[in-house]
Amino acid sequence: MLIPKLLWPLLAYEICSTTVEAIEAKINKFTRRWLGVPPGLKDVAMYCRKAKLRLPLKSILEEYKCGKARLLSMLEDSEDPIVKTVQPTIKTGRKWKVVEAVDEEGGAKSWHGRPVRTTNQIKCLLDGCDDWDVSADLPEWDSHPSIIKETRLRPDIVIHSASTQQLIMVELTVPYENRMEEAHIYKREKYMNLTKELENAGYKAVVMPVEVGARGFVGSSVYDHLTKLSLCGNKRTKALKLLAEIAENSSRWIWSRRNKRFLHKD
Repeated sequence: MLIPKLLWPLLAYEICSTTVEAIEAKINKFTRRWLGVPPGLKDVAMYCRKAKLRLPLKSILEEYKCGKARLLSMLEDSEDPIVKTVQPTIKTGRKWKVVEAVDEEGGAKSWHGRPVRTTNQIKCLLDGCDDWDVSADLPEWDSHPSIIKETRLRPDIVIHSASTQQLIMVELTVPYENRMEEAHIYKREKYMNLTKELENAGYKAVVMPVEVGARGFVGSSVYDHLTKLSLCGNKRTKALKLLAEIAENSSRWIWSRRNKRFLHKD
Protein backbone atom coordinates (compact mmCIF):
# COMPACT_ATOMS: atom_id res chain seq x y z
CA MET A 1 0.00 0.00 0.00
CA LEU A 2 2.92 2.35 0.59
CA ILE A 3 4.60 2.16 -2.81
CA PRO A 4 1.54 3.16 -4.92
CA LYS A 5 1.13 6.25 -2.76
CA LEU A 6 4.78 7.21 -3.28
CA LEU A 7 5.07 6.50 -7.01
CA TRP A 8 3.04 9.45 -8.23
CA PRO A 9 4.92 12.12 -6.20
CA LEU A 10 8.23 10.52 -7.21
CA LEU A 11 7.14 10.65 -10.85
CA ALA A 12 5.62 14.13 -10.88
CA TYR A 13 8.20 16.05 -8.84
CA GLU A 14 11.92 16.57 -9.36
CA ILE A 15 13.25 14.31 -6.63
CA CYS A 16 16.84 13.16 -6.90
CA SER A 17 17.78 9.50 -6.74
CA THR A 18 19.80 9.90 -3.53
CA THR A 19 16.65 10.99 -1.70
CA VAL A 20 14.84 7.90 -2.95
CA GLU A 21 17.74 5.73 -1.80
CA ALA A 22 17.46 7.23 1.69
CA ILE A 23 13.71 6.52 1.74
CA GLU A 24 14.28 2.92 0.68
CA ALA A 25 17.00 2.43 3.30
CA LYS A 26 14.59 3.56 6.02
CA ILE A 27 11.85 1.24 4.75
CA ASN A 28 14.26 -1.70 4.46
CA LYS A 29 15.29 -1.26 8.09
CA PHE A 30 11.73 -1.77 9.36
CA THR A 31 10.98 -4.45 6.77
CA ARG A 32 13.91 -6.58 8.00
CA ARG A 33 12.76 -6.12 11.58
CA TRP A 34 9.20 -7.17 10.66
CA LEU A 35 10.44 -10.23 8.75
CA GLY A 36 12.71 -11.23 11.62
CA VAL A 37 15.79 -11.44 9.40
CA PRO A 38 19.30 -10.21 10.30
CA PRO A 39 19.98 -6.48 9.74
CA GLY A 40 22.87 -7.46 7.43
CA LEU A 41 20.54 -9.11 4.89
CA LYS A 42 21.36 -7.60 1.50
CA ASP A 43 18.75 -5.67 -0.46
CA VAL A 44 19.22 -8.02 -3.40
CA ALA A 45 17.83 -10.89 -1.28
CA MET A 46 14.67 -8.89 -0.59
CA TYR A 47 14.02 -7.63 -4.12
CA CYS A 48 15.57 -10.28 -6.36
CA ARG A 49 13.11 -11.31 -9.10
CA LYS A 50 15.11 -14.37 -10.24
CA ALA A 51 15.22 -16.33 -6.98
CA LYS A 52 13.26 -19.57 -6.63
CA LEU A 53 11.13 -17.97 -3.94
CA ARG A 54 10.61 -14.28 -4.50
CA LEU A 55 9.28 -12.05 -1.76
CA PRO A 56 6.28 -9.92 -2.80
CA LEU A 57 8.28 -6.74 -2.25
CA LYS A 58 9.14 -3.99 -4.67
CA SER A 59 12.16 -1.75 -4.55
CA ILE A 60 11.10 1.89 -4.41
CA LEU A 61 14.36 2.90 -6.07
CA GLU A 62 13.78 0.49 -8.96
CA GLU A 63 10.16 1.63 -9.34
CA TYR A 64 11.36 5.24 -9.29
CA LYS A 65 13.85 4.57 -12.09
CA CYS A 66 11.29 2.61 -14.10
CA GLY A 67 8.78 5.45 -13.68
CA LYS A 68 11.26 8.05 -14.87
CA ALA A 69 12.10 5.89 -17.90
CA ARG A 70 8.38 5.57 -18.62
CA LEU A 71 7.99 9.34 -18.32
CA LEU A 72 10.89 9.90 -20.70
CA SER A 73 9.29 7.58 -23.25
CA MET A 74 5.95 9.36 -22.90
CA LEU A 75 7.49 12.79 -23.48
CA GLU A 76 9.60 11.63 -26.43
CA ASP A 77 6.63 10.00 -28.16
CA SER A 78 4.12 12.72 -27.32
CA GLU A 79 1.94 13.97 -30.18
CA ASP A 80 1.35 17.29 -28.43
CA PRO A 81 3.07 20.07 -30.47
CA ILE A 82 3.80 22.10 -27.31
CA VAL A 83 5.63 19.19 -25.68
CA LYS A 84 7.63 18.64 -28.87
CA THR A 85 8.58 22.32 -28.98
CA VAL A 86 9.54 22.68 -25.33
CA GLN A 87 11.41 19.35 -25.09
CA PRO A 88 11.22 19.15 -21.27
CA THR A 89 14.07 17.56 -19.37
CA ILE A 90 13.77 15.13 -16.46
CA LYS A 91 16.00 15.99 -13.51
CA THR A 92 17.01 13.09 -11.26
CA GLY A 93 20.14 14.44 -9.62
CA ARG A 94 23.83 14.00 -10.40
CA LYS A 95 24.25 10.40 -9.25
CA TRP A 96 21.78 8.84 -11.69
CA LYS A 97 20.53 10.40 -14.93
CA VAL A 98 17.55 8.85 -16.67
CA VAL A 99 18.66 9.76 -20.22
CA GLU A 100 22.09 8.16 -19.82
CA ALA A 101 20.65 5.11 -18.09
CA VAL A 102 18.03 4.55 -20.78
CA ASP A 103 20.63 4.92 -23.53
CA GLU A 104 22.74 2.24 -21.85
CA GLU A 105 19.71 -0.05 -21.68
CA GLY A 106 19.13 0.36 -25.39
CA GLY A 107 16.17 2.70 -25.54
CA ALA A 108 13.24 3.98 -23.55
CA LYS A 109 10.92 1.13 -24.51
CA SER A 110 12.20 -1.11 -21.72
CA TRP A 111 14.00 -0.83 -18.43
CA HIS A 112 16.09 -3.75 -17.12
CA GLY A 113 14.07 -6.07 -19.31
CA ARG A 114 10.75 -4.69 -18.06
CA PRO A 115 8.39 -3.14 -20.62
CA VAL A 116 7.87 0.54 -20.06
CA ARG A 117 4.47 0.41 -21.68
CA THR A 118 2.49 -2.07 -19.62
CA THR A 119 0.43 -4.63 -21.51
CA ASN A 120 -1.63 -7.56 -20.30
CA GLN A 121 0.38 -10.41 -21.78
CA ILE A 122 -0.03 -12.92 -18.95
CA LYS A 123 -1.61 -16.12 -20.21
CA CYS A 124 -4.27 -17.58 -17.96
CA LEU A 125 -3.98 -21.30 -17.24
CA LEU A 126 -7.76 -21.62 -17.38
CA ASP A 127 -8.03 -20.49 -21.02
CA GLY A 128 -9.09 -23.00 -23.65
CA CYS A 129 -11.98 -24.80 -21.95
CA ASP A 130 -15.01 -24.15 -19.76
CA ASP A 131 -15.51 -27.41 -17.87
CA TRP A 132 -13.13 -26.76 -14.99
CA ASP A 133 -13.94 -28.47 -11.71
CA VAL A 134 -12.39 -27.91 -8.29
CA SER A 135 -11.78 -30.50 -5.60
CA ALA A 136 -10.03 -30.17 -2.25
CA ASP A 137 -8.54 -32.51 0.31
CA LEU A 138 -11.38 -31.81 2.74
CA PRO A 139 -14.27 -34.04 3.91
CA GLU A 140 -16.98 -31.62 2.79
CA TRP A 141 -15.53 -31.18 -0.72
CA ASP A 142 -15.79 -33.40 -3.76
CA SER A 143 -13.11 -36.03 -4.05
CA HIS A 144 -10.11 -35.71 -6.35
CA PRO A 145 -10.07 -37.20 -9.86
CA SER A 146 -9.55 -40.94 -10.03
CA ILE A 147 -6.06 -40.61 -11.47
CA ILE A 148 -5.06 -38.65 -8.35
CA LYS A 149 -6.77 -41.15 -6.03
CA GLU A 150 -4.63 -43.93 -7.44
CA THR A 151 -1.53 -42.26 -6.00
CA ARG A 152 -0.56 -41.79 -2.36
CA LEU A 153 -0.28 -38.03 -2.72
CA ARG A 154 -3.20 -35.76 -1.93
CA PRO A 155 -2.78 -32.18 -3.17
CA ASP A 156 -4.69 -29.60 -1.14
CA ILE A 157 -6.61 -28.35 -4.19
CA VAL A 158 -6.98 -29.85 -7.66
CA ILE A 159 -8.43 -27.85 -10.55
CA HIS A 160 -9.12 -30.23 -13.42
CA SER A 161 -10.67 -30.28 -16.88
CA ALA A 162 -11.93 -33.58 -18.29
CA SER A 163 -12.21 -32.40 -21.90
CA THR A 164 -8.62 -31.16 -22.20
CA GLN A 165 -7.13 -33.49 -19.55
CA GLN A 166 -5.52 -30.66 -17.63
CA LEU A 167 -4.70 -30.76 -13.93
CA ILE A 168 -3.62 -27.86 -11.75
CA MET A 169 -2.46 -29.02 -8.32
CA VAL A 170 -2.22 -26.39 -5.58
CA GLU A 171 -0.24 -27.32 -2.48
CA LEU A 172 -0.43 -24.88 0.44
CA THR A 173 2.19 -24.63 3.19
CA VAL A 174 2.05 -22.33 6.21
CA PRO A 175 5.65 -22.35 7.48
CA TYR A 176 7.60 -19.90 9.57
CA GLU A 177 8.69 -17.00 7.39
CA ASN A 178 12.37 -17.92 7.31
CA ARG A 179 11.52 -21.40 5.94
CA MET A 180 9.29 -20.37 3.06
CA GLU A 181 11.87 -21.00 0.35
CA GLU A 182 12.73 -24.39 1.86
CA ALA A 183 9.03 -25.33 1.93
CA HIS A 184 8.57 -24.23 -1.68
CA ILE A 185 11.45 -26.39 -2.91
CA TYR A 186 10.32 -29.38 -0.84
CA LYS A 187 6.74 -29.32 -2.16
CA ARG A 188 7.84 -28.86 -5.77
CA GLU A 189 10.20 -31.84 -5.54
CA LYS A 190 7.56 -33.89 -3.71
CA TYR A 191 5.14 -33.66 -6.64
CA MET A 192 7.75 -33.90 -9.39
CA ASN A 193 7.32 -37.66 -9.91
CA LEU A 194 3.52 -37.36 -9.86
CA THR A 195 3.69 -34.66 -12.51
CA LYS A 196 5.79 -36.88 -14.75
CA GLU A 197 3.40 -39.81 -14.27
CA LEU A 198 0.43 -37.63 -15.21
CA GLU A 199 2.21 -36.33 -18.31
CA ASN A 200 3.08 -39.88 -19.37
CA ALA A 201 -0.61 -40.75 -18.99
CA GLY A 202 -1.56 -37.97 -21.40
CA TYR A 203 -2.41 -35.23 -18.93
CA LYS A 204 -1.11 -31.70 -18.83
CA ALA A 205 -0.18 -31.23 -15.17
CA VAL A 206 0.93 -28.11 -13.33
CA VAL A 207 2.05 -27.98 -9.69
CA MET A 208 1.56 -24.76 -7.75
CA PRO A 209 3.31 -24.75 -4.36
CA VAL A 210 2.16 -21.68 -2.45
CA GLU A 211 3.32 -20.39 0.93
CA VAL A 212 1.65 -18.15 3.49
CA GLY A 213 3.79 -17.39 6.52
CA ALA A 214 2.54 -18.27 9.99
CA ARG A 215 2.68 -14.58 10.91
CA GLY A 216 0.63 -13.52 7.89
CA PHE A 217 3.37 -12.85 5.35
CA VAL A 218 2.05 -13.97 1.94
CA GLY A 219 4.74 -15.38 -0.33
CA SER A 220 5.23 -14.12 -3.87
CA SER A 221 4.26 -17.57 -5.15
CA VAL A 222 0.68 -16.85 -4.09
CA TYR A 223 0.69 -13.58 -6.02
CA ASP A 224 2.11 -15.20 -9.15
CA HIS A 225 -0.27 -18.16 -9.13
CA LEU A 226 -3.34 -16.01 -8.54
CA THR A 227 -2.31 -13.98 -11.57
CA LYS A 228 -1.92 -17.14 -13.66
CA LEU A 229 -5.46 -18.10 -12.62
CA SER A 230 -6.71 -14.74 -13.94
CA LEU A 231 -7.33 -13.28 -10.49
CA CYS A 232 -5.97 -9.75 -10.78
CA GLY A 233 -6.54 -6.22 -9.57
CA ASN A 234 -8.76 -5.63 -6.55
CA LYS A 235 -9.86 -9.28 -6.41
CA ARG A 236 -6.26 -10.41 -6.06
CA THR A 237 -5.52 -7.74 -3.47
CA LYS A 238 -8.54 -8.78 -1.39
CA ALA A 239 -7.57 -12.45 -1.67
CA LEU A 240 -4.01 -11.77 -0.51
CA LYS A 241 -5.27 -9.70 2.40
CA LEU A 242 -7.76 -12.40 3.38
CA LEU A 243 -5.07 -15.11 3.25
CA ALA A 244 -2.77 -13.05 5.46
CA GLU A 245 -5.53 -12.41 8.01
CA ILE A 246 -6.58 -16.07 8.13
CA ALA A 247 -3.00 -17.27 8.64
CA GLU A 248 -2.33 -14.70 11.35
CA ASN A 249 -5.62 -15.39 13.17
CA SER A 250 -5.08 -19.15 12.96
CA SER A 251 -1.57 -18.85 14.41
CA ARG A 252 -2.93 -16.66 17.20
CA TRP A 253 -5.66 -19.23 17.94
CA ILE A 254 -3.15 -22.09 18.11
CA TRP A 255 -0.79 -20.09 20.33
CA SER A 256 -3.57 -19.09 22.73
CA ARG A 257 -4.50 -22.78 23.15
CA ARG A 258 -0.98 -24.20 23.18
CA ASN A 259 -1.52 -25.76 26.60
CA LYS A 260 -4.77 -27.48 25.69
CA ARG A 261 -4.47 -31.26 25.58
CA PHE A 262 -6.70 -31.74 22.52
CA LEU A 263 -4.11 -29.96 20.33
CA HIS A 264 -1.37 -32.45 21.18
CA LYS A 265 -1.10 -36.00 19.91
CA ASP A 266 -0.78 -38.75 22.45
